[in-house]
Amino acid sequence: MNREETLSLLESILETQAKKGERRSEILLKSPKSAGPHTWYMFLPSAFDDIIDIKLTEKKVNKKPVNVWTQGTSFCFTQGHTIYDTPKAYSDEWAESLKHINLCVQVTGGISAIPGKRRISGHVEFDILKPTSHRDKLVVHGHMSMSQDDFVRFLIGGPSEEMKTIIRNE
Repeated sequence: MNREETLSLLESILETQAKKGERRSEILLKSPKSAGPHTWYMFLPSAFDDIIDIKLTEKKVNKKPVNVWTQGTSFCFTQGHTIYDTPKAYSDEWAESLKHINLCVQVTGGISAIPGKRRISGHVEFDILKPTSHRDKLVVHGHMSMSQDDFVRFLIGGPSEEMKTIIRNE
């Protein structure tokens, strides 16, 4: 799935949930437990599966219980979550990682989204970090806040115009 298809899927899941209450989808925003490449703007390792509400859910198939991966919308990014734009950022050697990082977001606070017909989209506050010209450390270029839903939209599709202005500031 490309970014546009994933964003469309997110909107569909949010809309279906708003109409029918809390329902989980068997169509996922990303592959669970996958460390492989994906098409999101920011790289989200499998450690974040639970945070974007990808869970194993028991379902009856031919009257027998079977566990299947499902997607919900209880997004719950909270303080301390750090996300980079490249899988190479997650290597063991930080000096090597810094060579590849162009953008990092570090969550400084969050209130989880609450699914259902009266959905509460939650809230996320985060710093935007970029490497120095020497690529020896990451420095804060701005601070933003948005709903959990909008934060997931950003992780998938990329920055809004407001965020692009912050990212470009040197």
